[in-house]
Amino acid sequence: MREMFRTLFPYLRRHRWRLFLGALVVGGTSFLAARIPPLVGAVVDYILGGSVAPGRLALSLGLIVGLAVVAAGLHYLQRILIIITSRKIEYELRNDFFGHLLKLPPSFYDRMKTGDIISRATSDIDQIRTVLGPGIMYPIAALTLAPFTLYFMLRISWPAALVGFAPMLVMPFLVNILANLTYKRSLSIQEHFADFSGRIQESISGVHVVKSFTQEGHEEEVLDGYNRRNADLNM
Repeated sequence: MREMFRTLFPYLRRHRWRLFLGALVVGGTSFLAARIPPLVGAVVDYILGGSVAPGRLALSLGLIVGLAVVAAGLHYLQRILIIITSRKIEYELRNDFFGHLLKLPPSFYDRMKTGDIISRATSDIDQIRTVLGPGIMYPIAALTLAPFTLYFMLRISWPAALVGFAPMLVMPFLVNILANLTYKRSLSIQEHFADFSGRIQESISGVHVVKSFTQEGHEEEVLDGYNRRNADLNM
């Protein structure tokens, strides 16, 4: 993990201001997401109270709609700042990876499987992009939304707030179990994808041999088996 962070740090530093602004926008989105429901509740209580002043009601509804529009705009902006930044880093990583491959000696390609190289150039870098995009945005959203939500819930009813947040106490343990399970299964998917890619490359490079011995049907069965295994692992 430390080695991975050391490798990615130059890319993160290059886009640090966009990521920082994105984090601030995510915090603003979380605040509005927690603030709007109490306003809706207040308007409902006001209407059910029986004494409805049209001017005050229109002002409250306008405020709710305005905050909802702002929240939607911030939600869109956070994706521009964080998700698009992760795409930019992915693009830079692919270029640097390909440039590094061009500098490696022939002996490297003698001992390295083609499928492993393809897997690293495609699936692995795509996973890194996911970590740097949603992997940054969603944890920040959760860490900022929880305290804002708890604050507004406590203002309404602290016993109900404590009951509502009680399941959160077991969430870290469940997340840890699921994270370890997901990691093991994702690793299996990556390893199989490397084997699958290598087998496809061998079939393409040896297509003349396959045709010479009329083994097209056999190759289709083999690749279909790889494909079904890939689908099963992903499911």
